[in-house]
Amino acid sequence: MLGSSRRQLERSCKAKIAGLDLPTPLRLGELEKRLEAVRGRELWILDDKGELPAEITGLWVGTATRDYVFHRAGLDGCRVEVSILHEFSHMICEHRSAHLTDQAWLRRRAPSVMDLGEIEHMCMRRDYGSDDEREAELMASLILARATGRWRRTRNGASDQEELAAHRVESIFQT
Repeated sequence: MLGSSRRQLERSCKAKIAGLDLPTPLRLGELEKRLEAVRGRELWILDDKGELPAEITGLWVGTATRDYVFHRAGLDGCRVEVSILHEFSHMICEHRSAHLTDQAWLRRRAPSVMDLGEIEHMCMRRDYGSDDEREAELMASLILARATGRWRRTRNGASDQEELAAHRVESIFQT
C-alpha cells in the first residue's frame, strides 16, 4: 500500500473509531456493548473449541438478530484480544468479504450459530492480502492504541509501518 493511501486509510479508521464515542482508556467489554447498541443486535464472543481450520484465527458471522465473533481457543490473552478487535473492526467497517457457500461447514465449525439462513456478513481473519483485511488489521491496532490511552505518537524519521510496529510492541508490554 502506498504511503499516502496508508495515511488516508489510517485517517478513515480513526474517524470511524471517533464516531463510536469511546472512552479512553477502553475495555473490550465497553466496545462490545457499544457495538451492540450501534448495530441493534446481540454480540456473542465465543472460542472456537478447536474447530476452526488452522489458517483462520478469527471469524465474524453477522445475522439480522445477532453477531457472533469466534476466536481460536488456546491463544494467549493478547492474541485473543487482537483477534476479537480485528473481527469487531470488520463490523465497524461493515465489511462483507467472505461468502458462505457451505452452510454445513459453518454448522460443524460453529454449532452455536442457530440462524444460518439469516447470515448477512461473514469475515475470517486469515488473508491479509485483501483491502478489507488490511483495514480491519489497522483498525484493530488503532483500537488497541485507544484502549491503552496511547494514540500513535510520531517519532522523528519513523515510517508509518515502523511506527505501527513500535506501537504494537509498546502496547503488549503495558500493564
